[in-house]
Amino acid sequence: MYKSAHTYFKNESSLSDISAGIRWHLTRFCNNSEFDDEIDAVGDWYNWKGIKYLLFEYETHLAAGANVHLDWKTFQRKDKKDTIEHILPQTPDRQYWVERWSSDDIEKFTHDLGNLVVTLDNSSYGNKGFDEKKGSPGIGSGYANSSLFSEKELCVFGEWTKENLKARHKTIGTWMKTRWFIDDYYSDETNVDDEDDFDEDI
Repeated sequence: MYKSAHTYFKNESSLSDISAGIRWHLTRFCNNSEFDDEIDAVGDWYNWKGIKYLLFEYETHLAAGANVHLDWKTFQRKDKKDTIEHILPQTPDRQYWVERWSSDDIEKFTHDLGNLVVTLDNSSYGNKGFDEKKGSPGIGSGYANSSLFSEKELCVFGEWTKENLKARHKTIGTWMKTRWFIDDYYSDETNVDDEDDFDEDI
């Protein structure tokens, strides 16, 4: 990238050439099919290094131009355990969760993308049931009265079940596929000479 910036600065390459080279390398290592599969996969998203940025971007998306009550610099500095809420808690010992979730599903879905949401005060939720976490508009705290769009969005769900978690994962995933979409530029049929040209550019 530094080399590309240098060649552009010296008028030795065009912006379109550099853009093409970047897209070629990106889709060489992760084409759209692989990207979609990664997004759709159930797994440990919580311990992925990019999770805070992803959830912050999703909050900005939901704000749709309105004021975002989440400062990136502050959010980035804070500990993940204070700023990312597990809707299904990591230790779901309350009756609400015991009645709705099997131990196998808890192990599989606790850290999944659909179960994670940005928050300003994770300690206030703890292991409460979804009904308590959700709360009621105008009464006390909870998702319903949050200043964050991501938490308010959770109020469309009456219960927090595996099916609803998977539906939320799909919603966020669909947005991701649009937000970071890049046309596939690389294919296995790419000429070796073309590959060398791109390696020289980037």
